[in-house]
Amino acid sequence: MEAINQELHKRPTSTAVRYCLQWQPLGEDEGAPVGLEAMRTRLANSSAERERGDAILDGMRATAAAAWSIHSRALDYRRWHRFRVARLQECAPGSC
Repeated sequence: MEAINQELHKRPTSTAVRYCLQWQPLGEDEGAPVGLEAMRTRLANSSAERERGDAILDGMRATAAAAWSIHSRALDYRRWHRFRVARLQECAPGSC
């Protein structure tokens, strides 16, 4: 997402407005998997935790490959996040 926002920053509109892409995790009450926020926090804080999270996801993907029709929605991270395009002036610091 950072690379996308860098590209968007380089290309203002003809009226000099700049946009940014925001990727916001949904809450559990909005359909995100239980523990998503805790996992995101742990992964952000440690490369070892990131590797562990990758291993967990790889295991989930291997399991899902055997029963893809059941698991495909569960592994689709797009369903766990809200994507939003906002004017750069409206973006929270650090979110773009």
